Amino acid sequence: MWGNRRKYARKATAFRVDFADARGRAGMGLAKNVSFGGMYLAYTPRLQPGESLVTSFLLPSGQPCKLVAHVVWADERGVGVRFLASARTRWRNESWEHLRHYCD
Repeated sequence: MWGNRRKYARKATAFRVDFADARGRAGMGLAKNVSFGGMYLAYTPRLQPGESLVTSFLLPSGQPCKLVAHVVWADERGVGVRFLASARTRWRNESWEHLRHYCD
């Protein structure tokens, strides 16, 4: 379904992701795959498509990341999120560099 729409290849993984929504509600989930464009986050559902999150996680490479994300889809197992940033921010932010190196 999504195969033709993905811009970046996914990388299977498993690491903890802490997040906060626009209302300040905190949560935690498990990243099951990640790419330079987004991730699949398994968790107990309560987020809805369209919501924005601030995500914070430590990549398996040991590098920290803090990125803004947008919930694209949700089901009973978790959510798919797209990372948000302008092209200018993407190349000047250390988190983006860490993510790019991990996903390459």
